Amino acid sequence: MALLSSKWPTRAVSIDSNGASLRAIQSGDDSQVMNLTLVPTLPTRATPLKGTIAIGSNRSYCLEVPNLETTWKFEPIGTPCREDAQVQQWEWVNATYVYNPSTKMCLTREKNNAFSGTKIKVAACTATDGQIWKVDGTALVHPKLPTLVLEMPFGSPSTLQYLANGNDAQMLDLTQVLSAAPTPVPTSQPTLG
Repeated sequence: MALLSSKWPTRAVSIDSNGASLRAIQSGDDSQVMNLTLVPTLPTRATPLKGTIAIGSNRSYCLEVPNLETTWKFEPIGTPCREDAQVQQWEWVNATYVYNPSTKMCLTREKNNAFSGTKIKVAACTATDGQIWKVDGTALVHPKLPTLVLEMPFGSPSTLQYLANGNDAQMLDLTQVLSAAPTPVPTSQPTLG
């Protein structure tokens, strides 16, 4: 089977040791024979679920905090969005902090670091600089570090990375995150076990 060009139906993709190119179809040319497998795609969600931070252009993944009863990893990850999943619910507190009510913790830059590769965790809300966030287009950034954005590779821990336009893991939809009434920053620790 060959992969044909819709614009030039007499040409096919040819892959050899020099790379890929579009060449005239040639019978017996092994560089044009491909075993194509249909890769399933996730459905696109028109609107994110209420209270969630949806990830990517298709909005099928959501930012989720780990189950702190079964793990001590405090790193949120991107997982498939689920209706009424408390671990995927977030609130804006004072339009500054991203707060998860089920863990009573805030989204935090590890050790208040500010460089590419910094891990993002959930931690007790302490109103420190490492917990301040703002939405900049479709990115979640720290106001003082606008070139570093939250990156959520699906199923992997989140980190701060340099803004890369078109990077789906940096595209976040926070339109359904509820704003909490201005209150003091939550400080209570979650109870474990």
